Amino acid sequence: MKHFVFFVSFFLLFSNIEAQHKVIFGLKAIYKLSSEEKNIPLDSAPLGFYQSFFDRDTIHQVPLNRYIQAPDYKVFIGLAVYDDLQGVKNYYLKNEPYFVYDSLKLHSVWYYRFFEKKDTLFVYKILFRTRKTFYPAVINIYSTDSLYIRKIFNNRLWIKQKLK
Repeated sequence: MKHFVFFVSFFLLFSNIEAQHKVIFGLKAIYKLSSEEKNIPLDSAPLGFYQSFFDRDTIHQVPLNRYIQAPDYKVFIGLAVYDDLQGVKNYYLKNEPYFVYDSLKLHSVWYYRFFEKKDTLFVYKILFRTRKTFYPAVINIYSTDSLYIRKIFNNRLWIKQKLK
């Protein structure tokens, strides 16, 4: 019986530690947290900031699903209202002034990547859909540090390291 209690206690502790290092969004998609990143509950402050960058009157809405904060950047994960990946991509291309746009295919999933500047912020956007997200997902990373945003944009393995 002692061994059973020890095993259950160890399992619960390990599960809790593991859960602290990832954020689940969509159906079962996972964003792996770095040691600097913290999953923050949604409230009016990050929601208002996120919504200030989007037109709420479009059919291609991407409501905020998760908010992650680090000392030098913020990560916003949104899930599209409709299952229209091409429509969301075309909306972004038509309505946003991007410095760079490209696409990347990893493990049979297309990732559409955008790099832009909005006021004093630099933004790296990743638009994609997998079976784990079901609807299209958008990861937005905002920072005042252009070199950091450019570094992760240029690191094609970043997506593979962060998303499961």
